[in-house]
Amino acid sequence: MGLVFVEIKRKGWTMKKENWICLTLLIILIVNAKLYNTEETIEFDDMKAKEILETTWNPVNEFKNNLTVSKKKNLVFPPTYIKTEEEFIEFFTTTLPERYAKEFYDNLIIEDEENGLIINETPYFPNIHEATTYNINSYIKKYGNSGKQQLIIQEIGLSGESNYSYKRTNYYEMNHKGEWDFHYFNGISWYNARYTK
Repeated sequence: MGLVFVEIKRKGWTMKKENWICLTLLIILIVNAKLYNTEETIEFDDMKAKEILETTWNPVNEFKNNLTVSKKKNLVFPPTYIKTEEEFIEFFTTTLPERYAKEFYDNLIIEDEENGLIINETPYFPNIHEATTYNINSYIKKYGNSGKQQLIIQEIGLSGESNYSYKRTNYYEMNHKGEWDFHYFNGISWYNARYTK
């Protein structure tokens, strides 16, 4: 059976029925795309944002505060409750994605045949726990009809111990419990400085 083309004449021009259908579908798709991609920005409490940041980077702070120093061997060891790579990853993934936990391991740990895990004292990761001054700007982005929400926390800090400044944007997504899960960050990560300074 062949296609039947129906011509519709309006003000001196013609358009076949199939073209009208395509045009209508195109308009519907454009309208839906605009509705879906509409972004709404909502202010977020900066004090709550500070608490969320502190929770996110708490493993870094706790890890640093519980390092073991051997003056006899002139070495620094991880906290006593971390003896293996698996224990390290498990400790850091309480608040961080596994890819960041592995990055911390690769930067901070040296696997020594004689002494086990020892600390590489060169890398330094600045964070809110040791910042003497910092500025936070936080807001929520809602994405159209998708229901997706993203908490964005921008921070600028100055580390009190090393005098290093850092700027970081942290991204969180809401989980099924209504809690903000850390997903990733952009900005300063590691400095080449003494981690245990």
